[in-house]
Amino acid sequence: GPKVEVELPPESRPETEPVPGVSEAGAADPAASKAKPDSKAGAKPDTEPPAAQPVPKKFYEQEEYDLITLNAANDNAILKVMPLLFADRRMPPESKRVGKIKVRLFDKQSEEYEVAWRHIEDIVFFEDLVLEEANKIVARAVAASGAGDVKKSQAAFDEAFDYFRLMLRKYPNTRGIQESIQEIGRASCRERV
Repeated sequence: GPKVEVELPPESRPETEPVPGVSEAGAADPAASKAKPDSKAGAKPDTEPPAAQPVPKKFYEQEEYDLITLNAANDNAILKVMPLLFADRRMPPESKRVGKIKVRLFDKQSEEYEVAWRHIEDIVFFEDLVLEEANKIVARAVAASGAGDVKKSQAAFDEAFDYFRLMLRKYPNTRGIQESIQEIGRASCRERV
């Protein structure tokens, strides 16, 4: 059938699906690698080699955003938007999904747009993306452990624990968090046996 109208200018629709973990906010700052050494008297010399790259941010250190997936009539476009202000950061029940919602695109935060609920297939909240990333790190830890690389496995478990500590502090009601915490507990116990 014909495309339905979503009140978004065509240039604001992404041409490709965004990759979790990669965002403009998380990109390395090229100016940071050209930082001048501290010239204060008595300052300690820089211990890092001059060619050292900036440490990449952890996924949860990025500026928060949510992802809205539009329906097939809108090419299943994925809109990266500023965090939506829904109660409990959950999708409202279907009976409440009427009319339009106001959104601000991540790349055009000063402009507000309206999207009709009938055009929205799914919404993925930032905390769901953080949990997904944490689960991937746990999987890497388990794989490294299975391959006999204890050092790599322990480093991945440590990183995953950082994610879960943040999740419990900042997003304790995220769907699936309790199951993921139980899984990392079981996996890390198997690692230590």
